[in-house]
Amino acid sequence: MQSHIRKISRVGGLIILATALVGVLGGFAILFPQAQSHLHKNLQRSLGIRDDEFNEAVKQGWLLGNVLSSQPLLAEVLGHPHLGRQQRRQIQAIADSAFRFGFSAIRIRNRAGDVMAHSGTFIKQPALDVGVHTATPSHLLWQDGFVLRTHFEIVNQGKVVGSMDAERSLPELSWTRRQVYLGNTTDFAICAKAALDTMNCFPFRSTGGKVLRDLPSQVKGKPIPMSYALSGQTGLIHTRDYRGREVIAAYAPVGALGLGSVLKIDANELYQPITSQYAKLFGLLVVVVAAGILLLYKQVLPLVRMMSTEIDERKKAEERLLLFRSLVDQSSDAIEMVDPVTLRILDANQTACDALGYTREEFLALSLCDFDDVFCDKHEAILSSLARLGQMRFESMRRRKDGSAYPVESSAKRVVLDRAYLLTTSRDISERKGVEQKLQQFKVAIETTHEGFWITDDKGTIQEVNGAYAQLSGYSVAELQGMNVSQLDAAHLQQEQIAARIGKIMARGWDVFETRHRRKDGSEVEIEVSAAYLPDSRQFVAFLHDISQHKEDQRQIAMLNRMYLAMSRINSISYECRDEAELFDQFCEIAVEL
Repeated sequence: MQSHIRKISRVGGLIILATALVGVLGGFAILFPQAQSHLHKNLQRSLGIRDDEFNEAVKQGWLLGNVLSSQPLLAEVLGHPHLGRQQRRQIQAIADSAFRFGFSAIRIRNRAGDVMAHSGTFIKQPALDVGVHTATPSHLLWQDGFVLRTHFEIVNQGKVVGSMDAERSLPELSWTRRQVYLGNTTDFAICAKAALDTMNCFPFRSTGGKVLRDLPSQVKGKPIPMSYALSGQTGLIHTRDYRGREVIAAYAPVGALGLGSVLKIDANELYQPITSQYAKLFGLLVVVVAAGILLLYKQVLPLVRMMSTEIDERKKAEERLLLFRSLVDQSSDAIEMVDPVTLRILDANQTACDALGYTREEFLALSLCDFDDVFCDKHEAILSSLARLGQMRFESMRRRKDGSAYPVESSAKRVVLDRAYLLTTSRDISERKGVEQKLQQFKVAIETTHEGFWITDDKGTIQEVNGAYAQLSGYSVAELQGMNVSQLDAAHLQQEQIAARIGKIMARGWDVFETRHRRKDGSEVEIEVSAAYLPDSRQFVAFLHDISQHKEDQRQIAMLNRMYLAMSRINSISYECRDEAELFDQFCEIAVEL
């Protein structure tokens, strides 16, 4: 950079010297328009760099929120028909993880609007709140700095199952951060339309940290520079600003966010270094050349240094983008950015490449049709659904490079940046499918067994029950589900006895015991219960066997045994007793025992 500065110094000195030889006045007449044009171009270039940085920071903040809300696990848990304590803990864990990505507040709601998880504190009364144009509703707030507030719908299998609101601070856009300015009156302003002829502006240098509300779009009947930017125009103008001061202002819209930007400087300060040299040009030639070189160092070199600083800031923005990419690459889900028309893979994280066994170069040469037939076949239907819903979820099969296939749960979301893209995420669900298959087999086995079976929560509420127990109890399966175990108890146990039995099951993990249940018709049945405790889900599983007949048989056998013994004793007594009175007393004793 120093060599470029020296080169510019030499070229500028030669130009000034040649101009002085032709004529002092002619030289000034040529130099002034050139310097003016050069300053104007640099003012516009500097505005463009700031606008790109601002637009990029807002997009990155929105993309981080989009990635967080698109997690398949979050949509799966919110889509569960009965959200238990474990599901709520999973949702809260996802909300708490957002702080690693710079979010200051997260709120997740279910489809009914109930808050399922909340972390951080949302700004209640920001100094300024304006809407910005992103793919989902977003607002740019000011509260001692820029804060991006976003709203995302969470979709599971084509249905909206919830929503997420998030706030993320954008400290890199603060007006108080260190910047290089052209002069003491340089200002960079960001504003949004408030009404037909007014605007609201975020704090900038000359406001001292205060927002400007309902600022008129005209001064003395002439539009101020920001009014052009908010109408979508780009350019440079010599006019008066909202204070009535004469300024040179570059203006432009900030990407597609619906905001306007202005980089301005007081005209007197911008041209003062040039016009102040006018009197000196009437002196000696050496004085004129020295003044020209001084002018060069005062105006051109600061601009070169400023451009160097802007380039450094752009590199920092690129580094932040690389950091965002590294966070995406660390995701356990495969993420791809896809062309919605050709289905070509435009970008993907490392997880997507590794899951299918391709190198990154090989993967970026593919389209979704090369490894996902379901997505390819349903391409038009998916695009149609995305146009209505914005996001959809579905299950598919993906083929690895070696030809093997595995099931995935995928989601597709339409994202608009510089143009429309498809953002797809997929997760290997082979393990879940295996568990579902085993669970289905288990349910079939339970329904075909003659043993009663139920599953309860840790409060004793029946969650699942089979037909065998429904037949035994006289209730229907629908009536039993949601009923508490205590409603079926006919043993009349005390609370201490119930607590002791539950404690024994939880301590050992299982237990077998006998009890009595009350049928729907009021009759009682004796039951043998084999119960087990599942600590992970905090549930009890029990098999229930009707032992009423067995118990009755035992009682009959015991009675017959007592009668047999009594008859034996009677036979022996009849031989031993000497008179009828003694024999009668012995018979009475045996009868009492029976």
